[in-house]
Amino acid sequence: MRMKLNFHVDVPGAAQTILREEYRAYTKTAAVTAAEQQELVAWVAAGNSPYSNPYNLADESGRELDFVAAARLTGDLASELAAG
Repeated sequence: MRMKLNFHVDVPGAAQTILREEYRAYTKTAAVTAAEQQELVAWVAAGNSPYSNPYNLADESGRELDFVAAARLTGDLASELAAG
């Protein structure tokens, strides 16, 4: 289920249009949990692409990971570090 995007006031209208389309395309193909969906909506509403991430993490080929993939990876890493 896609959530409604309420963009921050500082995100220009043209960018909102592009980001809304990226978000729709992304959510049509990506399987995400409800918690991931909330984080993704907040990320995109702040003016970011769902195909980018705040950690600048990339895959083996150097291509930037999408937001959810990077969040999952950082969550996995955090769990491993906490487990010691």
